[in-house]
Amino acid sequence: MKPKNWNDILALFLLVVIPLLWFMAAKGVAAFSAEVTGALIATWTLVVQYYFRRQPPSDGAAPPPTP
Repeated sequence: MKPKNWNDILALFLLVVIPLLWFMAAKGVAAFSAEVTGALIATWTLVVQYYFRRQPPSDGAAPPPTP
């Protein structure tokens, strides 16, 4: 995945940093409240969902009709 714009760079940063924060919390290096942990889970999940749902650019052909 090569970042093409600021949103891609930010998403890639979050997809790497948030698991690192979870690892640090698991090892006892950092302590987060339940609210912060929940916010990290929600943020990471939303970023992953957005990038896995994103469609590749079309080649100009019309999308298939919906039934």
